[in-house]
Amino acid sequence: MLLLAGAAAVATAMMPVPVKKWVVDIDQVARAASREGSAARVEVTIDSTGQPVHCEVTLPDKAAGFNRAACHVLMRGPRLTPGRDADGNPIAAVLRYDFTSTPLRNPLVRPSKIKAAHDTEAKRGRDAGQRTVDFAVPVSRLPEPGRMFTADLVLLIDDTGRVSTCDVATSSGAVELDRLACMQLRATAFNPGRDGQGQPLRAVREVSVGFLASRPSD
Repeated sequence: MLLLAGAAAVATAMMPVPVKKWVVDIDQVARAASREGSAARVEVTIDSTGQPVHCEVTLPDKAAGFNRAACHVLMRGPRLTPGRDADGNPIAAVLRYDFTSTPLRNPLVRPSKIKAAHDTEAKRGRDAGQRTVDFAVPVSRLPEPGRMFTADLVLLIDDTGRVSTCDVATSSGAVELDRLACMQLRATAFNPGRDGQGQPLRAVREVSVGFLASRPSD
């Protein structure tokens, strides 16, 4: 993850180190996919030691076995480098994964064309230009008309789902847009992280934001 560089060091919250090859038993998920193809979005909470402790399917597939298998392989994932708050202390984090499988064209072929993508690699949300993002923020005008502006932010969410801090992981390239994104997200309620007993806890999560120029009224 990239941190916004500046003349002076700025303390920011940090996400765990992403693991692209986290899912080692991908065939287990593939076998649970439907013949027409399956897709599910899963959020897993990593505790302050880097261990997966809670999994929730936020966008389930119609094949219940596919949803269960996705969570099963994530909960069996390796211990990660934990996230950090702005003071450098280990903290829980919420990571989001999208699981998709292609339809079976031949019933004798296993649906092995399946992938699990970290949310920083494949996002489902509103489209801001050429990139699909989690949130679209309207602005009166962009610094450079016609250019796509996006930002990745690390949010510290408290146990009630409110944003405690907002840090820039990847800047839009315009400080005023980054500030506007944080202001908008501070007014947004999120699902908090969960511990192993399902109780809410403080956790960091990363979201992407795109900026759209408002169209002038007719």
